[in-house]
Amino acid sequence: MPRSRSAAKPFGGGRRWDRLVLLACAVSALVVGLASPDHTSQKVWGLVGAAGYACAALVAARSSTPWARTPAVVAVTGAAAIPLLYLSVIGRAQMEVGVVERAADLLLSTGTPYDPAPHAARDFNPYLPGMALFGIPHLLFGDTPFASARVWFLVGFLAAVAGAVRVLTGGGSLAIERTGR
Repeated sequence: MPRSRSAAKPFGGGRRWDRLVLLACAVSALVVGLASPDHTSQKVWGLVGAAGYACAALVAARSSTPWARTPAVVAVTGAAAIPLLYLSVIGRAQMEVGVVERAADLLLSTGTPYDPAPHAARDFNPYLPGMALFGIPHLLFGDTPFASARVWFLVGFLAAVAGAVRVLTGGGSLAIERTGR
């Protein structure tokens, strides 16, 4: 007789891996934050991310369900959304944000997101052409905090996660394929 889904032990062995994974993420983010130079966005991401992951680990430790939704929401909020929004509001970004925003400008002005004759590291665009789309709001609305490419990265990420969750929980087209309808 097969075990019910709730009785199954994640990764076998009965150990609660969710807390350990979140704690490892907190330690890793803390190391990044402490090792990064002062006044850099990497330092902010690391330190705030460490707090977000640590809070998620505490929530997971109090949860009776392994890999529960609430710790995941706490982790994404504390380690991604809060530092992203804070850095957007104060106008600080990593170099890749400028690369994507510049790619959008090139895409609309030349038809390609790539500089034909790059001379400096910031002139190179290592991303696929679709990434330039995330820079279009900045091009259209300027240096406003919510026109930053990283805000639209977050929107795209959350949309992808929501779509994946929908498919994995039976709300998407995968459920139709499994049932044969």
